[in-house]
Amino acid sequence: MELLLRPNLLFSNDPSMTQQEYACNIRYIHGFNRLLKRDKIPHSYVVESLRYIERGLESYLQEYYRDKSFVFTVRADILIPAFTVSVVSYHGGEPLLLPESVEFHELVQGYREKACFQGIPLPGRDTGEWAREGPEVEKPLPMAGYIRLLHT
Repeated sequence: MELLLRPNLLFSNDPSMTQQEYACNIRYIHGFNRLLKRDKIPHSYVVESLRYIERGLESYLQEYYRDKSFVFTVRADILIPAFTVSVVSYHGGEPLLLPESVEFHELVQGYREKACFQGIPLPGRDTGEWAREGPEVEKPLPMAGYIRLLHT
């Protein structure tokens, strides 16, 4: 709710500052983890909550910024685990290179299936044999996110 009531987002008119905008404007949403892990919340409630955040931020941006474009992103970070929400300026001059975007329902379903709710599995943890030189830990592939261009 804090994200919608007091977004505290910073934007720049300098296209070279997009990475700094991202670092400042990223927010983590951990609140669904326990419910998703125990299968206590319907998939549709999480999807609707993410849509509510999107609509709220879009409304905020339209109220305070005129004739400006933004890239709104929601990702499922399965290693933390958390959903990440970010908004950065889009300056229009540079090509918009968006990675593959998925719908919210696909994002939530993938997160529910792949999130490391119990922590990252380490080789040798079950046997108690820890080795300095061991098999390479397989890193989970990053999931695609929900990405949308917003115009005010």
